[in-house]
Order: sequence, then C-alpha cells, then structure tokens
Amino acid sequence: MRSLTPSMRGLLPGEQATVLAQLREGVILTDREGRITFINEAAGQFLGVSQLGVLPVDYSRVFHLLTEDGQPYPAVDLPLARAVRGETIPHARWSIQRDDGTRRIAGGAAQPLFDTEGVMTGAVLTFHDDTARVQAERALSDAEQRYRLATEATEDAIWDWNPRTDRTVWNERLFEAYGHRQTETSYAWFISQIHPDDRGRIDAGLREVVHEGGGTHWVDEYRFRRADGTYAKVCDRGTVARDAQGRVIRMIGAMVDVTERKRAERALRRRTRTLEILNRTAAEMAAELDLPQVVHLATEAGVELTRASMGAFVSETVDEAAGDTRLCALAGIDRDAFGSPSRTCVAELFGPVIEHRQLFRSDDVTIDPRIAHDAMSATPAPIRSLLAVPVTSRSGEPLGALVFAHPEPARFKARHERLMAGVAAHAAIAIDNARLLATAKREVEERRIAQERLRELNETLEARVEARTRERDRAWAMSRDLQLVMDATGIILAANEASDILGYRPDELIGRSAEAFVHPDDVAIHLEAMSMAALDRFPPEEIRCLHKDGGYRWLSWVKSADHGVLYASGRDVTQQKEQAQALVAAEEALRQSQKMEAVGQLTGGIAHDFNNMLAVVMGSLDLLKRRVGDNPRAVRQIESATDAAGRAALLTKRLLAFSRQQALNPQPIDPNRLVGEMSELLRHSIGAGIRLHTTLADGLWRTRVDANQLENVLLNLAVNARDAMPDGGCLTIETGNVQLDRHYAAANGIRAGDYVVIAVTDNGSGMPADVLARAFDPFFTTKDVGKGTGLGLSQVYGFVRQSGGHVKLYSEPGHGTTVRIYLPRLREEPSTGWIAEDDAATAPGGLQELILVVEDEPSVRQFSVDALEELGYRVLQADGAPAALRLLDRHPDVALLFTDIVMPEVNGRKLADEVRHRRPELPILFTTGYTRNAVVHQGVLDPDVELLGKPFTIDELARKVRAMLDGGE
Repeated sequence: MRSLTPSMRGLLPGEQATVLAQLREGVILTDREGRITFINEAAGQFLGVSQLGVLPVDYSRVFHLLTEDGQPYPAVDLPLARAVRGETIPHARWSIQRDDGTRRIAGGAAQPLFDTEGVMTGAVLTFHDDTARVQAERALSDAEQRYRLATEATEDAIWDWNPRTDRTVWNERLFEAYGHRQTETSYAWFISQIHPDDRGRIDAGLREVVHEGGGTHWVDEYRFRRADGTYAKVCDRGTVARDAQGRVIRMIGAMVDVTERKRAERALRRRTRTLEILNRTAAEMAAELDLPQVVHLATEAGVELTRASMGAFVSETVDEAAGDTRLCALAGIDRDAFGSPSRTCVAELFGPVIEHRQLFRSDDVTIDPRIAHDAMSATPAPIRSLLAVPVTSRSGEPLGALVFAHPEPARFKARHERLMAGVAAHAAIAIDNARLLATAKREVEERRIAQERLRELNETLEARVEARTRERDRAWAMSRDLQLVMDATGIILAANEASDILGYRPDELIGRSAEAFVHPDDVAIHLEAMSMAALDRFPPEEIRCLHKDGGYRWLSWVKSADHGVLYASGRDVTQQKEQAQALVAAEEALRQSQKMEAVGQLTGGIAHDFNNMLAVVMGSLDLLKRRVGDNPRAVRQIESATDAAGRAALLTKRLLAFSRQQALNPQPIDPNRLVGEMSELLRHSIGAGIRLHTTLADGLWRTRVDANQLENVLLNLAVNARDAMPDGGCLTIETGNVQLDRHYAAANGIRAGDYVVIAVTDNGSGMPADVLARAFDPFFTTKDVGKGTGLGLSQVYGFVRQSGGHVKLYSEPGHGTTVRIYLPRLREEPSTGWIAEDDAATAPGGLQELILVVEDEPSVRQFSVDALEELGYRVLQADGAPAALRLLDRHPDVALLFTDIVMPEVNGRKLADEVRHRRPELPILFTTGYTRNAVVHQGVLDPDVELLGKPFTIDELARKVRAMLDGGE
C-alpha cells in the first residue's frame, strides 16, 4: 500500500480528519519521524489516551502497550514503529494495560504513507478490539485441552458417536481396559461386542434415545466382550447433543468396568448373609438348652452356609447311652430318604475325625486314599465332596463332628472350613451349656431323691436295723468265705456253712482249737498271727488248713477283734496259688527258651565252621572220585566217605534250622491257587465234622512270600479253628484286595497301600477280651497242658510281620473267631521262576571263562579253584577283598565273581557292592555256611543275591556257575 485510498486522496486534510474520526476502527497517524499527529475517537476510547506528539521510543510507555501474552513490548518491534521505518505489517496483535486495570487485546495492521511523488510522509496504524474473539478462542482451546486431559486421565472408556456418519471415536482406555486396539469403530462393531443376552436390550435403548426422540440421557449395564473373549460387566452412560431443530448431532458416553464392583457387591451380600446366619444361629443355640435341638440347629446352619446337599452331626458322647459313634442329627435331606447307615459305617468314616480332633475335607471321596471305601459305599446317599469338622468342648473333650456332603466333586473350599469351625465352636459352647444344665437338673433331682430317702430311712430306722441284722445273718450263712468266731486262745465259738470248703459241718468245728487244723509247717505263722491279734494288729495270713479228706487247702485269713472275741474270715486261694506256681513254671520255661536261643547262636557259629571244613572234604572227595578211574575199591571208599560227609552236612543244616539262621525264600504266588491246592489237606486236618468253605475273590492281586511258610500258617490256623469247634461247625477261608489308608497304617505300624487279605473264620467258641488281648503272646495258651505250646499264633504273627504284612484278630465269646492276614501286593511282573534241575544230568562244564574266587580259608579256596579248573574254567584267586579288587582291575575279562560272605575286615557283601559299582554287569555268586545279615535281612534272602550254601558238590557248583553265566548272556 503506497498511500491512502484514492477516495481519500481527493479530500482536503480537514475532510480526511472528519472521515477518519467517524470510523469504528482505531486509526493513528504519524509524520515522517514517527511523531503521532492524529488519533481518532475509536482509537482514543480503546487506548484510554489521546496524546499527540509521542515519538516511537515512547509508544509503549505512553499507551501501556504489551505483547499478547502480557510481556513488555520493545518499542522498536511495535507495528507502528516498524511502519515508520518503511515496513508493512499486514497482521499484528498486542495488548493494552488500561488505567482501570483491565487488559484489552487489539488486532490490526500498519503501513507507511507516501505522497503523489512516492515520498514517504508518515505511517498509519489501524486496529480493532479483538478481546472477545481471542478470549473465545482461548476458552475453546482450554475446553478442548480439558476434554483431552479428561479422556486421558479417566479410567472410563470414552466414546463419541456421530449417528449421521456412523463413526465412533474411542479413547485409549478401550485398549487398556478391554484389549481392543481400534480408535474408530462403527455402531455395528460396538453392538457386536455386547453379550448376546444383552445385545437386543442395549440396541433398542440406544435407538429409542437417538432416533425416536427419547431424551438426552441414556444409562444401562451390560456385558462387554474383551479382546481375549471374556466378558466384563460395564455401566455405560451417554448424553445426546442436538441442533436447534432437535436433530442428533452426536452422542458422547463413558463406559465403566464394574466387574470388580459387582463381584464385591456379591461378596458383600454373601458375607452379609453369612453373618446373618452365624449371628442368628449363635443366638438360637445360646438360647437353646435342649441338646438334640442344639445339634440340629448347628447342622441346619452348616447346610445353609456351605450349600451342601446334606449335613449331619455324629457323636460318641452327646448320646452317651448309645455307647458308640452314631448319627445324632440330619439336615438337607429327608431322614426316610437317607435311610439308616450302620453305626459301624458311621464310626469307621467319622470316628477318626472325632478322636483326633482334626478337620477333614475331601474333594472326591471316590478316589481319596484316606477314605475307607467299603464304609463309604454303604452310605445311603450319593457323596463326592465331603467336609467333616470336629466339635470339641472347652475342656478339650471330643463331642462329635459336623459332617457335610454333596454329590458333586470339589464343592467345599477353605472358606467353608473357616465358617464351619466357627459354627462348631458355637455348637460346642451350646452343647457344654446344655449338658451342664442337664447335669444340674440331674444333681437337683438326685439331691431331692436323697433327701426323700433320708426321710424314709429315718422313719423306718427300727425296721431297717432288724432287716440289717437279718442281712448280716444271711451274709454269714451264705458267704463262701469261711467265717469263724474264736476266743483269745483260738477256740472256735462259731462257724458258718462255708466250713464245707474244708469238708466239715459247722458243729464239727465248734469247740475245737483252730491250731488243730493248721499244716505243721505253718503253725508258727498261725501262732505269730494270734499273738499279734492280742495286740490289735492283724496282718494278712496265708496258711494251709486241713481238709477232712486229709489234704490241705490254702486259705487267706483276715481278722478283727472286739471285746476279747476274734473274728476271722478265710478265703480259699488254692487255685490262685496253683496259678502262681504255673506262672513260675512259665517263667522257668522262658528262661529255658532264652538259654536255647543262646545255644542256637552257638550252634549256628559251629555249623558255619563245620560247613567250611565239609566243603573241603566233600569237594576233595568229589575231585578224587573223578580222577581214580576204574578202581572199584577206591571208588567204594570214596563213596563211603562222601556219604558220611553228606550226613554231616545234613546235621549242619539241622543245626542252622535250630538256630533259625536259615533264610525265608519268598516267591511271587497266587494266594487263590495256594488256598485251592491246600483245600484237600485242610479237610483232612479239620475232620469230617467241620465244613470247609472257600470264597476266592476275582482279580486277586499277587503277593511275594515264602509259600511253604504260608501253607504252614493256614494249616496252623485251621487246626486252631478245629479245636475251637469240638462239636463241629464251619471253617471259611476268604481272599480279597484291600487298600489300607495312612490312618490305619499308622495305627498298626505298617505302610499304607494295597494288600492281599486272607481271612480265616470259624463259628466256634470265640475268645473273651482278656484272652484276645494276649492271643499273640509267646507261650500263652488256653488249651490243657500237653495240648498246645502257646507259640502257634505268635509264629503266625512273626512270619506275617517278617513278610511285610499285618495280622488282625476279631473274636467274641460264642460267635467265633476271624484271623485276617494282610500281605503286601506284588506290583512288579511275576518272574518265570527257576527251572528244576535234574541232579542225575551231567554237570555242565566251562568254556574257558575267567572266574575270580575270593575266600579267606586257604583250604576252601584251593578246593574251589581246583573244582572250577576241573570243570573247564580259568581261575584267579584272592584271600580277601583288597586283593580281589586289584585282580579285577587288572583282568577286565573276568566273567564271574565267586566270593565267600563271612570274611575278616571286608565281608563278601561289601565286596560285591564295590564290584557292582565298578562292573555293574558282572555276575556275583555268594557262598557261605552261615549267612548272618550280609545277604539276609529279617530272615529273607535279598532279591538280587545268588547264594550257594556250603558244603556243595562239584555238580552243584557246575550247574550254578553255568546258569549264572548263561543267564548273564
């Protein structure tokens, strides 16, 4: 712009001033130096100052000019000052600090002015009040910034939906809270993410608000699908914006995830309900004094809290008259529908919970090894989940157990355990209170009855004295103890009818001296007792008294005196004396048994040394026989010597048997087959008057025991059963598979797990409790002298325990006896067993395999070396473990180790362990005349041991070595 507009150029200066003064915009003119020459009315009003003559350096000071953001405006940078210097500023904005304290914002332009020849004559600044527009822009910017910050800061998913374009914009919370990465979606996408059960309701609600003029606000709750496929419970609120015609412009909403809040509300409702039930139950039980009603309230509360299908209270003490564990209360199921489980079943299932006072929870009783499945199968209602909580009194007494069940598995949690523990505590207090009240009532009633009886006694004193006298006379007459009245010298003044224990009538004793009936050896004791009676001292006295038949009876006397008269009561203790003597005899037998045990240990040691010597003798004779050729006389002499050595070997075996040093030989067996094969033998053993019945279980497990010993056990039990049925009866042998849980196993000292059970039952006389308690004791027997040793059941017990099993005995007088034998289940595959060897066959020879012989006895070692070389083997020999290990390291081609067991320093078993560590594949053959505990433990040969007992023949050695070498291949 070079000058004023053409219309202005034609006006005179006065006319120009008039026109400029009427403009609504502010106008300021300057001369060539920038001195202000004109300010129109609009500019003066806006600036608040109309001072002329102001130079550029003073513009900011005079007119209070600031930058737009309120900072001091440098004079050289002001638009008008720049225009004076010849610049054109088309757009500029600044602010003015007015005297009244307000700040206004101006916007305008500045340019230089030129005359007709193009010479600069000054500058012009035109501007207007831009405060309102700037403030509106700033307010809009602030609002947009607040909206942006709010959407970024909120935990809500903010959505902005334009129904006209079907475009919905989301903030970042859609991804952060729900996993969806979209920032813009369609309405169809939004509706598709809603749960199908909620989708129709939400779609209809939104359409009603938006399209049918249903208002400006919408709120609802529904399930919104997350990106991972799960659903969140959300609360959604939306506001509709409309134009002047009421048409929808947009709808903005906030979606809040209320999943946790809803979960918390449900938990709060559940806790509130739980507290209400607990408070109600506690109050009702505290107010209830009727014991059956207390346990019923506790049971019903437990069913309500745990949502069990049924609940029960079982107890041993609440109903003491019952005398055992029984069902006392039932809830959640009709008692008629539930039935009546046996008390045995209830006791077996819940007795341990009551006894040990430990909470019990099972997610599935059908597979829980702690559950007695036989008892569980007997319950009338189907059960999978089980929770049992003990109820214990404040004094620690077990009162019973609250039991809850459900037909579905895993229905009870730790929360239910805590709740039921609280209910059990309240129930225990209520039961204690009810029992205390019952006790107090009983004591009050007993006191009333006692007072009534005292009154009656006082009223009938004379009659009672007379009756008491008659009672004493009757007791005197009927007493089975000999009652005597004597004077101070011992003359009998009176005697009761019990004098017949000595064979006399009372009148035959009266007037005679008591000393006349005392055994001569006991007279001194009698006289001493009479002397002490004179001093009012009455020690017990046991003496032998003369029977009318000439024999003597032991009588135990107690005495008292009154006014010079001596009263004596004598009890026949002859039988007790005889029993005491029998006990002495039994103790003597025990000492004899211990002595025989010591002798057995001695004989075992002798047998070992003797076997070593016999091994050399028999082996040398065998070698000699092979080498003498056809000399009949020499062969006959060798055979005679061999026969004598064989008889000596048999003697050593008997010595080892006597000392119980022979090992058991357990093998995998089928108990059903063993029982079946023994049936005929058992029938002959028990006689024709007793029926034998066998019940053999299908699918019976195998076990590993010494079959011969097990046959002896069954035969022993059958003979015992026969003796218990002298008039005939039935003997039943049953087999079955059982699983013993850890509680039963711990109580009986065995391992929990699978067992094969063999039960032997008779319907004979049975055993009383005192006999049953001692049935397994060595030397204990109820049979007559000479008819039993008292070792039968103790041997059964020892064998079964030695085999890793357990024996249980059940018996009642008049109802027979059952002996249950539990043997561990054999889980590994059954072995094929040994093939019987034909002694008559030619002994197999060697193929020049190298064998290492280890023996500390030189003569036995030399025989073993000679025998193996005779059989065709190469042999290395060592006198102990160190030498053997050195040879083994130097000769990797050793095919078999043949070692003695009993050696000094390092025995054969320890040597074998070291060899197996170095050469795991090397076969090892042990030999010994006395096993001790090197390869035999608890009487059973270790499963990985091959043993050739001394003495042995060359043929036995040949077969054993060949079998091991061939087996190793």
